[in-house]
Amino acid sequence: MTLRVTLEIVPFGQEAAKRTLGLLEISNSGGPDEASNYRYVLSEFERDNPEPVCVRTGEFMGFDRSRKAWSLVKEILKCIFTDSKTGRTNKSRITDGRRPKGD
Repeated sequence: MTLRVTLEIVPFGQEAAKRTLGLLEISNSGGPDEASNYRYVLSEFERDNPEPVCVRTGEFMGFDRSRKAWSLVKEILKCIFTDSKTGRTNKSRITDGRRPKGD
């Protein structure tokens, strides 16, 4: 089963003009019943390309399944955008599936 989170922009509230900016897909990859592991794929959409471009993949281990789905999304986003060395938010743009140099 896949959990999909879509990020869209809706200019001036005009649904006809909406555009998808990003996509986060999270799939259960196993683990004990109470603490599962999840694989994720973060993609972005370029303005002139309708196909998503994968910018980050990874696995989140040991998520407590008694927590809500939004907690899983939050934890994965925190992993993606937090520098593992400093614990600070990573403000650099991830463009090729790896952290930028210096992070």
